[in-house]
Amino acid sequence: MKDIITHIPDLEKFRIEAAEIYESKGGSKEHHAAKFLFKDDSGNLIFNASKTPVVYQGNSSLCLVRTDRASDLDGTIDSLEVIGECVNGEYVFRPYGKDKYESTYQTDEVVTVSPDGIKATYKPPYMFGIFS
Repeated sequence: MKDIITHIPDLEKFRIEAAEIYESKGGSKEHHAAKFLFKDDSGNLIFNASKTPVVYQGNSSLCLVRTDRASDLDGTIDSLEVIGECVNGEYVFRPYGKDKYESTYQTDEVVTVSPDGIKATYKPPYMFGIFS
């Protein structure tokens, strides 16, 4: 199994494209990408990444998807990009992946001050979730 880091720069475009793929296959899982899609009880198309870490920033998102074949996602949906993978608990980005990751996930240091005036600095790690 591989843990693939995906980036969706435009969620609205992704939902439209995913719905077209899903409907063109009659709700079947024939298309590689369609196996990651399903409709909920209200008829909304959902990216089937249950118990999968997802980060949202405006109209974009990152998702860590566990799959046995990375090719199921790579290039099968134009509006979804595979930007890297998690290997042994470490995020390994493709050459362009880290910039896209940072555009969606906050990686800058955060400074907080307690009511007593004590400063604490926190730097979010380059991971928003890891499968165990």
